[in-house]
Amino acid sequence: MSIFPARMTEEIQKAVVDDKKSGYKDIYFDVKSKKIVVEDGKIQIATKKQQIQQWLYLLINTEFGKYKVYENTEFGISFLYEMRGHEYYSSGFTIAQIQDELIEKIKLHKYIDEVIEIKIEKDFDSLIITIVLKVDAETVESEVIYNV
Repeated sequence: MSIFPARMTEEIQKAVVDDKKSGYKDIYFDVKSKKIVVEDGKIQIATKKQQIQQWLYLLINTEFGKYKVYENTEFGISFLYEMRGHEYYSSGFTIAQIQDELIEKIKLHKYIDEVIEIKIEKDFDSLIITIVLKVDAETVESEVIYNV
């Protein structure tokens, strides 16, 4: 039994079967509105760039070791969550530690060829993390806002 309605489940299965070879088939989840994108009654499939951006958003917003679904995987971030509630986010050392951990975790993704740049800016109550990657000879830029 699926959590999605039958028509959505059929569409998802069809989309996955249609293009299983590319490896980039995923449902498009708009991280700003926190909803699956549906246009004209059809679930939208994420492009390669959107899929990588969704994965980065999920990686940054997942605490390492907190959820059972990610047990025995290297998915999630720990240092970012250890510093939560402290005023260390403005320290250059803390920012460098976060960048190092992000680079290490991002390199584990099988479709990401290279981490070009990670820039972290401190806002009043959030960190703005801008990540530039190389995926299949394309540059993918993503911005994730993490509330501290």
